[in-house]
Amino acid sequence: MTARTQLRRRLLAAALPGAVAATLVTFPATPTQAVTTTGECGDPATFIHQIQGSGAAFDPTFGGTQIIEGVATAAMLGGVFVQEEAADVDTDPQTSEGIFVFLSGQTAPQEGSLVRVLGTVAEFGGKTQLTDVTVKSCAVVPTPIVSTPVTFPVASTTDLERFEGMQVQLTQEMVISEYFNYARFGEVVVGLPLEGQDRLYTPTAVVEPGDAARALAAEYARRIVTIDDVSTAQNPSAIPHPGNGEPFSLTNRFRGGDTITGIQGILDDSFNRYRIQPTVYGTYTAKNARPADAPAVGGQLQVASFNVLNYFLTLNQGTNKCGPALNQGCRGANDAAELTRQRDKILAALTELDADVVGLMEMENSPGVEPAADLVKGLNERLGVGTYAYVDTGVVGTDAIRVGMLYKPGTVMPVGAFDILNSADDPRFDDTKNRPMLTQTFDEVASGERFTVSVNHLKSKGSACTGDADTGDGQGNCNVARTQAAEAIVDHLAEDPTSSGDPDHLIIGDLNSYDHEDPIDALVAGGFTDMVKQFNGEYAYSYVFDGMAGYLDHALASATLVEQVSGAAEWHINADEPSILDYDMSFKPPAVDALYAADPFRASDHDAVLVGLNLQSPDDVALSAAVVPSSIVFGQTAAVQGTLTKADDGAPVAGATVTLQSRVPGAADWTTTASTATTGTDGAYSFTVSPDRNLDYRVVYDGDTANKPSQSAPVHVDVATRVTITASDTTIRKGGTVTFFGVVAPNH
Repeated sequence: MTARTQLRRRLLAAALPGAVAATLVTFPATPTQAVTTTGECGDPATFIHQIQGSGAAFDPTFGGTQIIEGVATAAMLGGVFVQEEAADVDTDPQTSEGIFVFLSGQTAPQEGSLVRVLGTVAEFGGKTQLTDVTVKSCAVVPTPIVSTPVTFPVASTTDLERFEGMQVQLTQEMVISEYFNYARFGEVVVGLPLEGQDRLYTPTAVVEPGDAARALAAEYARRIVTIDDVSTAQNPSAIPHPGNGEPFSLTNRFRGGDTITGIQGILDDSFNRYRIQPTVYGTYTAKNARPADAPAVGGQLQVASFNVLNYFLTLNQGTNKCGPALNQGCRGANDAAELTRQRDKILAALTELDADVVGLMEMENSPGVEPAADLVKGLNERLGVGTYAYVDTGVVGTDAIRVGMLYKPGTVMPVGAFDILNSADDPRFDDTKNRPMLTQTFDEVASGERFTVSVNHLKSKGSACTGDADTGDGQGNCNVARTQAAEAIVDHLAEDPTSSGDPDHLIIGDLNSYDHEDPIDALVAGGFTDMVKQFNGEYAYSYVFDGMAGYLDHALASATLVEQVSGAAEWHINADEPSILDYDMSFKPPAVDALYAADPFRASDHDAVLVGLNLQSPDDVALSAAVVPSSIVFGQTAAVQGTLTKADDGAPVAGATVTLQSRVPGAADWTTTASTATTGTDGAYSFTVSPDRNLDYRVVYDGDTANKPSQSAPVHVDVATRVTITASDTTIRKGGTVTFFGVVAPNH
């Protein structure tokens, strides 16, 4: 028990109930006599938990001028945090025992010392603090404050308020989840993943929009906290690594998905966000190492999708104008140095991807400016003349950005003209929101096999769409615009807009939709398969937003192409990297600019997607059919049977579904029956039929990615009439009569 506690208890015991005790101990907001001095160490003082109360703001009963006495735990942020001594802590877990003392230029007391503070209680940016203070250091050496463990998930998003200003420790392994503000403010958000997950995932990337997404978002909110840099400076020259506290550098980096355990610090509530101001760093584990190479997806050909984050050759210098009508602001690099840095990173990424076809998003869309040509020039300087070419579309649509396409003429060649899908083709595809879709058919040089690629960039979730606002179901703004565009894409591609004559089709691009959202559902309902999900599962990601991962960048294959896809994966070079490493030099001090490297990492904010293809032509097949027996009497059964084999070598086609059709002899049209059969390991199938008349039959096979459709030659079954005769009586006397009745079947 401290001397202060003993004195306080003696005074309370001797005082009359009511105002005298309150005046001595609590210093209410309107005291009968103004408090102007700190008094002596050990004199009565207000407990910090009385000021803090159990609400989001301080208890107004203990507002105004107050005196506290406690341990100085951390001098930082222009002040010092003070925490109640252990013996003076109350029994209410909802009241904090710490408070911030704003020193306004005064010398901070020694950390770990006992201090007595006179000041005015105030709230600033959500933080309870004392201002206009007088600080007195006490000679008593207090017992050191022990960090209070904080565990997640907390009971509610305001549950951390009870630790405000206190020295705490995060004992669980927390995942680095968000680093958007790291370069500017030194902030990193860490979170506790759900069981079975390695990080936090965007709700609609893993569950359906609506109630499930809202519930998951609420759960995540109880699992996160910010680790700050113990500074209010913006764009500092040196930023501490959130895991070890040493200055961030190219050799002391972190990535999203890495973990931090055991960090200690002050639980601060500032700018309406709970954050840890570290005093002792914990254990950092680099669990998500940088990928050494582009993902191994196999295939004789590879197709990539890459959002390059505003690659503009026209510099973004304020007076320059971009867009088809040169009436829009430019984006991207502000000067030549930034453009070189941006270009070198993109080229490094494209070189390593080494894809045969590359779909690009966020390319400048101004007349006479060809960012795709510029990238081809850079790639060919690195890889050799003629390695890459581009589909020359010129200006497309009305936006300042457009999609583009590069290809390797040594491995694929364009077939026919490219196609553009815009509002003129289908009003559902609103090209004032979505960037027009670019479609090009290619032939593989080595095999002659044909396939078609469509590059997309649908409207973003953060954009304003009149009448199409965020409904709160997790899909963001403009969901109707994206969904209608997806429906238009399905219908447009069904018409074979490039006259390819081949059904193998790959949709790629930044669809600004997670895989459980309506636009992706529309594409899947239209017969396309999500290849990223098929090869990587539910927890695939290409983008991190607000501390949650998911994939906006897609590759969806048509039904005939699915079996020809050897693999699909995101290349995690961007989403996991903090923007401190990007090309942009805006606001960065020279020391931070020096962190730049001309490598693929943080070339953009989206990861690239790579797809492997082994193109093949379906084989010709032979489908035989026979009726056994070919003549029956009405009411009997026959078998329509045969085999499905490869046309070239007679190898059986097993596991194929064939369908039976019938017609009256001489009729023009065939009727598909409800009967289907599956071929066995020997390619054989059999149908049992019981026709009521003479009929023709044939068997139809729809084909698949390995085999072409086929149908058998017609076969015929004769159905003989059956006459059934019965007698009125089976026993008669001599001279008697009997009546015979006959039935002829079938009767038609």
